[in-house]
Amino acid sequence: MVERWKALPASAYKGDFRLRKPVLPATYKSAPVHTAQHVRNPLPRSRAKFTNVEKVLWPEEGYTKADVIAYYESIGHVILPHLRGRPVIMERHPDGIAEPYFLQKDALPQHTPDWMLPYIHQIYAPEVRRNVRYIVADDRDVLLYLANYAAITLHPWSSQLDNLDTPDFVLFDLDPVDAPFKTVQTVALELKKVLDELGLRAYPKTSGVTGLHVYLPVTERSISYREATMFAEAIAKILTQRIPKEAITIRSVRQRESGKVYVDALQNGRGKTLVGAYFLRAQPNAPVSTPLKWTELEKPIEPSEFNIESVPKRIKKSGDLFEPVLSDKQDIRHLIRALRGE
Repeated sequence: MVERWKALPASAYKGDFRLRKPVLPATYKSAPVHTAQHVRNPLPRSRAKFTNVEKVLWPEEGYTKADVIAYYESIGHVILPHLRGRPVIMERHPDGIAEPYFLQKDALPQHTPDWMLPYIHQIYAPEVRRNVRYIVADDRDVLLYLANYAAITLHPWSSQLDNLDTPDFVLFDLDPVDAPFKTVQTVALELKKVLDELGLRAYPKTSGVTGLHVYLPVTERSISYREATMFAEAIAKILTQRIPKEAITIRSVRQRESGKVYVDALQNGRGKTLVGAYFLRAQPNAPVSTPLKWTELEKPIEPSEFNIESVPKRIKKSGDLFEPVLSDKQDIRHLIRALRGE
């Protein structure tokens, strides 16, 4: 029998993972204002064993581990299709969002229950020169197990196990540099115009923090990660030519101009990830990376509107707005050939 996972503080993992400092407003309180007022009972039945569910993960709001488990149980029917066959990177906050956290790729053998083993796959990682034991969290109980693991956010790959070298999307990561969200909206809508002119359909979602992610679903097994990056870079260059006051592609963080939006094409690399759709973020009020209609970006909105409380209601009303990312596959090989001058 493999030893089951036991809750440990972030400091216990210092030797295995690089602890990261949370980026929160200076006014955010690290000590709980509320006790576990938001705990929702009963907890769902699951193969996952839930522990220390009263642990407060959002100290100012009082949201607990039980709330995270309840959230993912309530929206699992829409989130799981977006995780199918995809390795994930776990963003773990065992001591809450105001304390150091870490990103974890490996499922540690000594902490993995037997029933989880079919969901673990070894993938060679050249950056560490060894196989990494990635979890594929496309099962309800696995998702809830990771919620109990304080992995409040998952970052799935853009490709699936059956062909890890061919992404299913071209990604555009719109990252504001001290710019208001309305500027991000301006860049996103201009991006849509460019893609419209090419006869392509893309789908936006909030990052859950300050930016936007735009997904262009492509025909299965049709392009490489390098080609996805090349296409995204070409589109990003067009954006900077059309709206130079808002969009930039400068890779150096220090050289990026404040008040503009960095159009990041490099997230299309193999093994690089964006936060998955519908996942919670470690920010005040527990915001969620939320799919949007393009028309919503035509009016003033704030990403914080979409959070642990509002998103389940939104899904009940509108369903999965991100479903076309899985079904609306488009062939862009002719455009890539044109970029190459073929």
